[in-house]
Amino acid sequence: VDAETVRLIVAHPSIVRMLKVLRSRGPMITRRLLDAVHEWTYGEKILKLAARLGLVRRERINKDNKLCHSIAGCILNSITAKGLQLLEILEEGD
Repeated sequence: VDAETVRLIVAHPSIVRMLKVLRSRGPMITRRLLDAVHEWTYGEKILKLAARLGLVRRERINKDNKLCHSIAGCILNSITAKGLQLLEILEEGD
């Protein structure tokens, strides 16, 4: 994990909360993930940052073979190997 990623994680601790939720509960749609981490104000922006850093994978889904009513309901988020590696490093330091 590079220094830039660590710097951004320190600046946005809610990324770590999101990674922990995804690790424990598995892939989640955006709305449920933001609800689980209680991060509604800047949650989607932070989630997109985590995706750009390669910590989270986001993919569009079609729930129940119907068009979704909102973008947040159509995106499935899951943790990546890089995200798992970052969590392991952070937990070793505790």
